[in-house]
Amino acid sequence: MEDRVKERAERTAERYASKLFAGSGGRRRDGNFQAQAERFALGVARTTRLRADTGTELDAFGVPTIMRPFYYSFALRLDKLCREEWSESSLWTEGHILVSTWVARGLSREVLLSIAQDLFNINLAKSEPPTCTTAAEAVESDRG
Repeated sequence: MEDRVKERAERTAERYASKLFAGSGGRRRDGNFQAQAERFALGVARTTRLRADTGTELDAFGVPTIMRPFYYSFALRLDKLCREEWSESSLWTEGHILVSTWVARGLSREVLLSIAQDLFNINLAKSEPPTCTTAAEAVESDRG
């Protein structure tokens, strides 16, 4: 499995680089096509590995195939958060926002928390984020 994932990422990066150097791909303005191809190859390798790891996690929970793209999208968003410069508390807060968003879209909180813990080592299960109040409740609390 590991070799297939690596081969697939390498093939994708090679096709992109060949199109780029042939002139049929979008090019950088500075003309540094080699750096552009290398950066693309790193991104493809990271994304392919992340999809494979997420797929393994989803297999463990028995997630139906039709729901997998949504979990992959969650994992990609969490990966982007982890690559940015966030403090631990900000990352935790943003992670909770992502989990709440995807739960509202119909995904399982248990699976999302497991992805965050197992793939990104972010323990979002420590406590639940505060619940939002409705507009009517907010108005009533301001009046009272």
